[in-house]
Amino acid sequence: MSLATQRNPEATQTMAPKQAGTQGLLLIARSYGIVRRAAIVALVIGSALTLINQPQAVFGDAPLNLAPFILVYLTPFVVVVLSQVLGTRTLFSEVAGGRSTGRDTESFAGTALSHGIPLRVATVALGVGTAMTPVIVALTLLDGGDLSRVPLAQIGQVYALPLVFGLISQTLAYRRARARAF
Repeated sequence: MSLATQRNPEATQTMAPKQAGTQGLLLIARSYGIVRRAAIVALVIGSALTLINQPQAVFGDAPLNLAPFILVYLTPFVVVVLSQVLGTRTLFSEVAGGRSTGRDTESFAGTALSHGIPLRVATVALGVGTAMTPVIVALTLLDGGDLSRVPLAQIGQVYALPLVFGLISQTLAYRRARARAF
C-alpha cells in the first residue's frame, strides 16, 4: 500500500486513470475540476488577448475578426486542459512508482523545472504553435492579404503563451494533485 493510499483512501481511485489511457486522461480532466479552471483561465486570457489584438473592434468601429476571436479563447483552454491533465498524471505515475514521498519541500520553481514538466510544456507549446500558425496564415490570406501582412506578433503569441501558461499550469496541477493525494 502506497503512502498516498495510507493517508488518503480515495488515492487508489485517483491512481487508476494512469492505466486507463485516453479514458483515464478524460477522467482526470473531469474529476479534478480541470475543465472548469481551464474555462476560467481561457476567459481571462482570451479577453486580454482580444483587447490587445483587436482593440479597434472592441473600442472602435472596426469589425471583429471572428476566427481569431474564437482562437484566442480556444487556445488557452486547450493548453490549460492538456497541461493540468499531464501534470496531474505525472504525480500519479510518480506515486504509483514510489518516486514521490509526499513531502512538499520543493519550491514552485523546483517543481516547475523537474518531474519532466519542461519537456512536456515545450512539446505542448510546439504542438499548439505549429497547429495555429497555418490557421493564422490562412486567415490572413483569406482576408485578402498576402504573406507580408501575416501578423508575426500573433504567431509569436501562439508559441510563447502556451509555453508560459503551460509551465505555470502543469506546475500548479502537479502540486495540487500532490496536496490532494497526501
